Amino acid sequence: RIRSARITELLVRLCWYGRTKPYDEVASKACEAINFKYEVTGVMGIKRVYQTVEFAQLMCKTETGGDNTQDGSQSESKTDGDGAVPARLSLLEVDDMTDVMETPKVSDSLTEGEKGQLEKPLTSAEQVILLARCHFLWVNGNPNDELLLQEVRR
Repeated sequence: RIRSARITELLVRLCWYGRTKPYDEVASKACEAINFKYEVTGVMGIKRVYQTVEFAQLMCKTETGGDNTQDGSQSESKTDGDGAVPARLSLLEVDDMTDVMETPKVSDSLTEGEKGQLEKPLTSAEQVILLARCHFLWVNGNPNDELLLQEVRR
């Protein structure tokens, strides 16, 4: 975990300072360190409350080798500061007029294994790797490209 954290920190800094040429090599090393694989793909499903017809939803499919447990960052945050975890806001609390679901409802035609790859909670290291990927895409892509914006939002 420590090796992955250090490599991921380098990965984030490379994007931050615009040094993106070694990104792919460093990202693969960070993923190898925690045996993590991801793929951004389209999955049939719905993302609005009143939507009845399934359309392709851009989602991130992840695989982790070994144990699937959280890395302890949540339990540590309970003891930090004043001893309470900040409340998690829902989309409806922020915008009560929205009809967008918190998470897309994937098609029933997917197997349980495929749904698990799409819906499993990620460890903090996995989250940072995916955020670094979004940063990389943002730095190297055209911000007016709608497909790029869809990939970064997921």
